[in-house]
Parts: sequence; structure tokens; C-alpha cells
Amino acid sequence: MTKQMIALPNNKIAVVGWVIWAEKYRDFVALIDYETNEEKIIWDYFTDQCEPNGHCSLFNYSYAFDSGGIVSLSTMPYSRQNGISSPPQIACVNNRLVIAYPTNGDISIFDLNGNLIAKDKIEWTTNYLSVEEQTEIQQKAIEHYKSMINEEVPEWIEPQEYKKAINSMVQDMEGDLTQIENPIPIPMFSTMLKDSDDNLLIFEYPKEEGANKFHVWIYGNSGQFIGESTFVCDDYELEINPLKMVFHNGYIYALQKLKKSVGVPLRLVRFKLM
Repeated sequence: MTKQMIALPNNKIAVVGWVIWAEKYRDFVALIDYETNEEKIIWDYFTDQCEPNGHCSLFNYSYAFDSGGIVSLSTMPYSRQNGISSPPQIACVNNRLVIAYPTNGDISIFDLNGNLIAKDKIEWTTNYLSVEEQTEIQQKAIEHYKSMINEEVPEWIEPQEYKKAINSMVQDMEGDLTQIENPIPIPMFSTMLKDSDDNLLIFEYPKEEGANKFHVWIYGNSGQFIGESTFVCDDYELEINPLKMVFHNGYIYALQKLKKSVGVPLRLVRFKLM
């Protein structure tokens, strides 16, 4: 399954994907020649499905973030009981492919043929999600799925099978709730954008709930961190997402929600990083 694809200037496509193995998850980045369909996996990372105590879940849960912190939880295999994991993010900078892994801050730089050139690591402080926060999020998710049991379903879904599936999911989630014992690390960054000068803007997860304040580190096209900035905006519910933000000529153009609005809250706005 794919999470991100970008075109490279040598008739290839870089693909971020993941796949479920018998006892592991494999995150990977592959180069695909779109003329021959030949594939070359240049980076991968394996994560166990099961905990050391033997606890395994059919579903593993993914936390969604916004400016107010963690707001929801879904059934995607990108979080583990020992920490929240995110898929790698990629960008083509100065005819090189940069792979950044939010989970541990690793940065790998490859040439366009998939040969490793250099490695680096994001060194800023790791943030953690407390036991209390995990418990609250998990409990909200359980209540959400419980409320789905009596919802109407399309005709092609057998109602009893639907209820059975929801009940099974809730049972797994309640089992996971009893396993929450320690704080877990939050990924090193939330997203990565490329600016018009071929630098990478790397956005840290917000530390304060509702602060609407994002620290931004700039990773230069020469492969070194060259500075940092703070992205603050009180008027909008910022969602840092490459699907909703584009950097062009020193500005970020974004589709964001205006906090105090009448009618449709979405606005196309322009921000300048200072």
C-alpha cells in the first residue's frame, strides 16, 4: 500500500509504501522505472506486530494531530504499543532523494539511482504522550466505535456481521487499553515541505494544546540544518499538511480553516516565514 509518490527527473518514481508480513510491518521506499516497471527497494524498516509480553492486536492504532494536539485515533498500522510510528517522508532536492523517518528522526540521502550518499539525524528533543493522555484518547475511540454498532449500514452489508466486526474491534481496543503502562514517544516531526529554493521545511509536532504554534527547522539543499523559525497564527486552525500547503517564492500558500467565520470556514491564505 502506498503513502506517497513523487516523480524524479530520471524517468523514475519514488514510492513510500508499507506491507504486512506474518509477524512484522515493513515500511519501505522504492524506486520504480515507469517505462520498464522495474522496482528497487532502497530503504526499509521493520516493526514487530506483537509486544514482548505476547500481546498482539488485530488492529494497531494511528493518532491524528492538529494544532490542538492529538484529536483522533484510527485503525491504521502506524502506531505500536511501544510508541507512535509514522511512515517515512520523501523529497527530491538538488537531484537527490531525501528520506526522513519521523519515528526516530533518521534522514538518508540517496542519488537518483538509489545509492546511499549520506545519513543524518534530527537531534531535537523527543516529546512523549503520557499514560493519562493515551488512556483518554483510547477511551474516546472505544466510545466512538461503540456508538457505531447501531448505525444504519448499506444494503450490501449484513447487519449481524457488521455488529460482530465492531464488537470484535472494541474488544481488541479495550484489551489495548489495559496495556497502557508507560509514556510513548511522539514522532520527531509531523510533515516536511520543500520550498522554492530546494530547502526542506521540517515541522515539529506542537507541544502545547491549542497554542497554534509550530516550530520549523530548515534542512538546506546542501544537506545541513541552516536555521529555524516559528510558524504562529492565532486566527486559523492550522493543519500542517503537504496536501494543503505549498511553498512558493518565500511564501506558504495554504487552505486552512478560519476560527471565527460565517458560512464556509475554508480560506486560501498566504503565510511568510520570517
